[in-house]
This record gives sequence, C-alpha cells and structure tokens, in this order.
Amino acid sequence: MNVLKCDIRDVKLKVLGEDAWDFPNKDIDYPTTSLSPLVTLNDLIHKLPNDELSRLKRLFNWDEEKEESKHMSDDDDDDDDDDKTDEIVDIKGHLVPFNLASVIKYLLHKHGDITTNSREFYSKEFKSICFYFVCKVMKEMHTTLVTDITKHLRQQWYHYIIFVEIYADIEVGFMWESLRKITRNFYYQQVSKVLETEFLMKIEKKKDELLNKISKLRKKIDEYNAGLENRKKLYECSRKKGTLKEGLEMENNFRWKSARAWDIGVFFSEWENKDSLNLELILVELGSTDASKPITHVSVNFFSSPSSVLC
Repeated sequence: MNVLKCDIRDVKLKVLGEDAWDFPNKDIDYPTTSLSPLVTLNDLIHKLPNDELSRLKRLFNWDEEKEESKHMSDDDDDDDDDDKTDEIVDIKGHLVPFNLASVIKYLLHKHGDITTNSREFYSKEFKSICFYFVCKVMKEMHTTLVTDITKHLRQQWYHYIIFVEIYADIEVGFMWESLRKITRNFYYQQVSKVLETEFLMKIEKKKDELLNKISKLRKKIDEYNAGLENRKKLYECSRKKGTLKEGLEMENNFRWKSARAWDIGVFFSEWENKDSLNLELILVELGSTDASKPITHVSVNFFSSPSSVLC
C-alpha cells in the first residue's frame, strides 16, 4: 500500500517476488531516519577533510572544475550518479543512500557493525562513504547473474574492497570470501565458454586449413603420378623400337663430324616380286672395324627396279 502511495521507505527490496536481503528472524529490523536538511552522497564528499579526500582520490578521478569525483570505471556511471543524488538516511549511526538501506540492515544483522575496528580519527562522513562502497558491492554481488560478471566488474569490486580494508580498517573478510567464490565461478564460466565456442571454432578453422593443404598435396601427387606414367610409356616405347642408348651414343659421336662421315650400304635381303623389294639400310661409320653391327634398321618398300634406286 505504501508503494502505491509513492512511499517506498522501509520497503524491502524484492527480486522476482523474493526478498533479496532475507532475514532469518522477520521481526528484526532497524529504524531508518531521514536527515534534515536533505543530505546526499555528494554533500558527504564535500565535507571530507583534505587528507581523507586525498585517499578517496586514489580510487576516483577528481574533476577540479565540477569539484566532484568520477570513478575510474565508466560502466556504472549512471548508478553512481543516482547514488550521489539519492537521499542519505541514518541507520544505527551509518549514513547511506536510501536505495541501499535494505543492504546495510542485512549487513548489520548478519555481520554486526563492521566499522568497530575503524580508527576513531576518521570522520563520520568518510566512514559512511566507505560503508556505502561495502553496501554497493554487496548489492551488486547478490543481484548480478554469474553469466553477466565480467573481468572488469571483478576488478572494480576488488578495488572497492581493498580500499575500505586499507584506508578505513573495515572488517571485510566475508566479502573477500564472496569474491573468491565469484572469481572461481567466473573462471569456470570462461573455461566453459572457451571449450564450447572458441575452442570449437579454432578446431574448425584448423581443420579447414589442413583440408586445404591436403587438397593441394593431392593435386601435386596427381601431377607426379601423371608424369610417372608418361615416363613409363616412354621407357616401354624405347624398349620396343630399339636400343635408345646406342642411338644417343652414336649421335654424340657424330655431332661434330661432317655429313660425309656417313656411308650407306645397301644390302638386298629379300625379293618379294619384280617391282618391289625389302631393303635393309645399314648405317655404318666409315673406318669402323665392326661394320657388320647394325646401328639402325630401316625397312623400305621400292616400287621400281633396283637400278633406279641406286641411281
């Protein structure tokens, strides 16, 4: 009913119908007190002493012109801007933006006052800003899906936690434990992503490259096989037509001799009829002692008388 009347004070944070910050004992609650006059997170920042403001600048970039801080990350600028302008409320002496009231109540009930060990000389404003960091990280850890967690977001949480632990002496051991669990889940998520998508894509790419190489090698093998077949045919042909080696040696011997170094001996081997005969033309090197050994045999058919051939 209060929500319908636009009064959202002390309304427990709901996510999909469930309490995001569920208390074991429903009767336990902490009163929320509004400050008068209205105070925002920006007001607390401007009230910080110079030494505490310097500490804050180590986590933030300071805009000298606007005299306001800007977080190193740009991912949650909108949320930060909302927090800075949201009304500050007092819950058991801790000043936090109203939208984080449910979170700080949960922390007080679950872990007690985690600022008890904080040094007394820290201003209330500085402790409240550090408590705001704790509540901000706790809320994001509880509402961010594992699949939406990024490396940058984990680093951001780490810097918030280390800041409040070192510069405000706030006990945040439970937050380190949560961050370790989140980091472990994030690691497994990344491994799963690599195995399911990136690794398979790399395998398919490597497979395509290998198939391409295999195709080129097969083409070369086909070319080599074709050349080998041609050589085999040439070899068989040379065996049938005569002694190729002797012919090549003969050509080498007569390459630098005159054409008259050859003589043609005509031997009548067989008469088939009056008008034709088979002749063996035997090429004999002049002066050769082994003139009876033929080098090349050529069969010729003549259709005229032997005398006309000899002429």
